[in-house]
Amino acid sequence: MAAKDTKKMEIHTCYTVKIKHQLDAVPDRKTKKLNISRKRRVDDRSMQQTAEICLEALRFCVDVALKEWDHVKAQERRRAFDILLHGSKKEAPKYPEFDIRFPNMPAYMRRALIADAIGMVKSYRSNHANWEALSPAVRGVEPKIGFPSRYELTFYDQERKMVNIKSVLLTKKTANKKAFKGTNKKMVIKVSKKMKKAYVKIFKRLKIK
Repeated sequence: MAAKDTKKMEIHTCYTVKIKHQLDAVPDRKTKKLNISRKRRVDDRSMQQTAEICLEALRFCVDVALKEWDHVKAQERRRAFDILLHGSKKEAPKYPEFDIRFPNMPAYMRRALIADAIGMVKSYRSNHANWEALSPAVRGVEPKIGFPSRYELTFYDQERKMVNIKSVLLTKKTANKKAFKGTNKKMVIKVSKKMKKAYVKIFKRLKIK
C-alpha cells in the first residue's frame, strides 16, 4: 500500500519596491490612529538611524533570550519573550528597560527582532554544544554570537499583489477561490506551467500567470 502524500501547499511572496515617499505622522490621542501631516522625500539619514536602533534593540533581545532560554518552552518563546520585553494587559514586563530605550517601537518590528534573536541564540547554543562535545585538544576557538554589522529592514505592503504557489497537489476539494478572499483584486497567482490550466479552474476570480 502506497504511503499517503502529506505534502502541504507552499505559498511564497517576495518582491522589492523602492520607497518613494516618507510620511510624517502624529498619533491621535483619542483614536490612537496616525494622522498624516505631510509627505516628503525619503530621508536616508533617518533610515540609517532606524537600522542602527534596530541593531541595538536586537542585541538587547539576544541578551534577554540568553538569560531566559531555559525557562521558556520552545513553542512559547516568541510570545513569552514579547511579554518579558513589552508586557501585556495582565502582566508587566520583566525588562521594562526595552520600552524605555526604544519607545514607540511598532509591535511588528519588535516581534521581528525577537524572532531574529531566537534564531541567533538557537544557532549559537547548537554550535556551542557541538564545540563542548569535542576534545579540548581539537576544539579551536569558542563559538560566539555573530551580530550583523547592519540590521536590514524589510517593509511589507499591506496588500500583497503577487503569490507564488509551488505546490502541484491542489484540487477543487482542497482549495478554491475563497482561499484568497479579501485580498487585493489585482493580485496575481504565479504557478508552474503544467499546473496553470488546472489552477485557472480552481481560482476563477484571480489572474493566473
